[in-house]
Amino acid sequence: QAYLLHCFVEAFPDDFHARTAYRLLATCAQVHWIVDLQALLRHLLVRLAARAKACRDEGGADALDVFSCFYVHLRQLNARPRSAATSLSSLLSLQLELLL
Repeated sequence: QAYLLHCFVEAFPDDFHARTAYRLLATCAQVHWIVDLQALLRHLLVRLAARAKACRDEGGADALDVFSCFYVHLRQLNARPRSAATSLSSLLSLQLELLL
């Protein structure tokens, strides 16, 4: 499941992911709870944050609020059963990335 999601994220441009971020993150929350999503989510977060910054720098409005989108998703992941794949430390690491 993680490999398929990673291929999906890599295959489509950032503009597409900005328009479908809520659906993509909702899909991530539905994968099996032992699947490690940290690397995928970190990669997606970096891409969408860079896109949002570029839109701001160009004076354009970015329709996606990356912070609130990922914040809601990380709360959903925190509600999942704990495993090595969704450890509290990995969720806190993603939360820290989000704040930076």
